[in-house]
Amino acid sequence: MKKIVLSAIGKDRPGIVAGVTHNLFAAGCNLEDSAMTILEGEFALLVIASRPSKISMKVFQDRLQTLAKKLGLVLNIKEMEVSRSTSVKNPRSAIITASGTDRTGILYKISNVLAKYKVNITDLSSRQIPSPGNKTLYVVMIETALPKTLALEKLRKHLKRVATSMRLDVTVREIAVEKL
Repeated sequence: MKKIVLSAIGKDRPGIVAGVTHNLFAAGCNLEDSAMTILEGEFALLVIASRPSKISMKVFQDRLQTLAKKLGLVLNIKEMEVSRSTSVKNPRSAIITASGTDRTGILYKISNVLAKYKVNITDLSSRQIPSPGNKTLYVVMIETALPKTLALEKLRKHLKRVATSMRLDVTVREIAVEKL
């Protein structure tokens, strides 16, 4: 088996997930990881799948490009290098949330702090939400992998300084991960 990363973007409509997953299934692929969302009417899909080596990458790509044209998607497929170990080396994680009046730079300033502390962002979702008085709220939720040696209180203090300067509410909550 070989692994692929597949991304697709297009105007949202029913049937996109069914069409893509049907083609993956018909090609003998196993869907291993995925993220799908709608952003302002655009559907975005990101999938990692293993595919049988017996199907050439060209045949596989041609099959999916035909589907992409039919569904109006921009599609990208890339082969991945398969890592030997899929075990989690550091099970420490945290959820960071921030909200406040929308303004330029919120996500940059938060992610910059995380980068300084070598915190890896594993998932991120953000939205603008209309609120009374013609103000727009910005809400972000960030799932992270924390370095083993990071003192969470140090990260919290730095993020609170950013929050104060940008008039945001920020929370940092460590998540307990049970070992299997």
